[in-house]
Amino acid sequence: MTSLGFTADQDNARLDPKLVETAVAEMDLHIAWDPAGPKEQVLLNSFDDLRGLADRVLLIAHTRGKSYWVLQSDWSGFPDPSEFILVGFCDQGEVNALGYFEDWPWAWSRPEAL
Repeated sequence: MTSLGFTADQDNARLDPKLVETAVAEMDLHIAWDPAGPKEQVLLNSFDDLRGLADRVLLIAHTRGKSYWVLQSDWSGFPDPSEFILVGFCDQGEVNALGYFEDWPWAWSRPEAL
């Protein structure tokens, strides 16, 4: 299982543990990411559960019937939360995975911009 960094562990302590557990498991999947567009930026503000967690949707992916976003914060590192947060969505568009992380998971493609 992917290990989240110490700061990410502290950040995740304030999130729903079941969502964090699912996010950690999803970090072991092979995911190819695409850049997010304006639509995702608008959608970010429509999710009450995600409001204020990060500044933008950086990347998106669709795989295995699920959708994923990587959110990015302008400010990160102690005392601010980690730079990235994984959000997973089930078929109905409900958040089913949510977790901060610091190190890019080995199984994911890494966009050149990072």
